Amino acid sequence: MTLVQTPLSEVSAGAGMGYGLGLQEFKLTCGKSVYGHSGGTFGYLTYALSSDSGRTLVISANPYTGDAPADTLQKALTTTFC
Repeated sequence: MTLVQTPLSEVSAGAGMGYGLGLQEFKLTCGKSVYGHSGGTFGYLTYALSSDSGRTLVISANPYTGDAPADTLQKALTTTFC
């Protein structure tokens, strides 16, 4: 199998996020970035993220009934990756 290096081109996906090649970039308050994918449907919410160093965080909330406080994800990411 051959590994193909593809440059990551991204588009803005909202405040502090970029999106390209099916991956989202989350820019953290400490200056680092993590990459992964998030999604949600019918009461379920999932984030699967990884840093360049290999550290991984997976968050799954179900049943998910509404909006989490705006800083909840940022606090989890900062605690895990910074």
